Amino acid sequence: MQPTVKSRKRDIDGTLIGTKSDHPRMDSRVYQVEYKDGHGEAYIFNTILDNLHSQINKDGHRYWIFSRHVDHRRDPKAGKGKTKGWELEVEWKDGTTSWETLSALKESNMAEVARYAVDNGLRDKKAFKFWVTHAIKKYNHIIKMAKTRKKSYKYKYGIEAPTTYAGALELDWENGNNLWSRAIEKEMNALDTMDVFKVLKRGERAPAKYKQVPLLLKFDVKMDLTRKARMCAGGHVTDPPNPDTYSGVVECESVRLAFLLAGVNNMEVCMSDIGNAYVHAKTLELVFAIAIAPFGEDEGCIVIIVKALYGLKTSGAAWHAFLADTLNSVGYTPCRADTDVWMKQRSKPAGGKYWEYLLVFTDDILCVSHDARDVMVKLEQMFKLKGGKGEPTTYLGATIGKHKVPGTEQEFWCMSSTAYLK
Repeated sequence: MQPTVKSRKRDIDGTLIGTKSDHPRMDSRVYQVEYKDGHGEAYIFNTILDNLHSQINKDGHRYWIFSRHVDHRRDPKAGKGKTKGWELEVEWKDGTTSWETLSALKESNMAEVARYAVDNGLRDKKAFKFWVTHAIKKYNHIIKMAKTRKKSYKYKYGIEAPTTYAGALELDWENGNNLWSRAIEKEMNALDTMDVFKVLKRGERAPAKYKQVPLLLKFDVKMDLTRKARMCAGGHVTDPPNPDTYSGVVECESVRLAFLLAGVNNMEVCMSDIGNAYVHAKTLELVFAIAIAPFGEDEGCIVIIVKALYGLKTSGAAWHAFLADTLNSVGYTPCRADTDVWMKQRSKPAGGKYWEYLLVFTDDILCVSHDARDVMVKLEQMFKLKGGKGEPTTYLGATIGKHKVPGTEQEFWCMSSTAYLK
């Protein structure tokens, strides 16, 4: 459905929400958008702009995203040829429709055309008979192979990963260790320390406005082969929220520029990541769950989800807003070119002013400063940092190191290529 932007959104006092900025990424205005079926939603300026931009290619031409076939027709005056005169009406993602030739759609959307032919009794027609059966068989075979591959995937880095709590305990018993059990215990202790859940008394019910979501325990193997367990909420059962759920990450060009600035200005570079980052923030949703086995004696009790638990639809945005408020409170401001680069003016040890930088990729923080280690110590007082807080050896999967310029004492930070930083 093609939506229509109706007006700026106002708060309960009638004040316009958000402010205009010359830089699009800093524009926080919120607009009321109405769909053809009459329902409306609120979106920030950036979301609307990104949606419009996504429909235009680099040459300024609009492209169309296929939605479904809605009708068909054949010109009886068409000449000879199996597909001559056949046209199908296509509905596009923006809600518009157009008539397209069968020969063109067969090339671009063969599976969808074949399904439409079967559902609408066209399978035995001359234009469809010679290829639809083959297309359906091939489509079903691809789907079957994809499902089989998904079900058979149980290993990462050669280590079998469980899919359930009971499976994790069973693997520990088979392997003669407690690696998965310790990962689960570590996760539950962290959530308990950060007051993520409010456990109600056994038999007590959740408030009327709260919606129930399932709790899921997810398992992973890190690159260093340590086991990881993550408690997640099944946010897929909740309705889409009205507020924007966008949570940005630092651009790869910003990371490279930060390393260049560090080398040119002889600045320190330190990195750490924030443990259980999302649950530092309060949740924006009214949800509860039934405690599962890892809760021990509280299993079966109703738990109110207080913090932005992983899996909820608004958790990313809640964490991003919490991080922004925290960094703003200690004097950092977002860069106009990349709002996930935070800047603060500092004084050099030898005198003079310079800009200190914090680069944020979800829960990874990279600090570029003349006193980076002291900055990381201060950040540890605001967030639960984990891992090393010194010079990075890896960052987002890339290997990090210093390279000395031949014939000089000047050193520059270098990094290997990664899927993200290409």
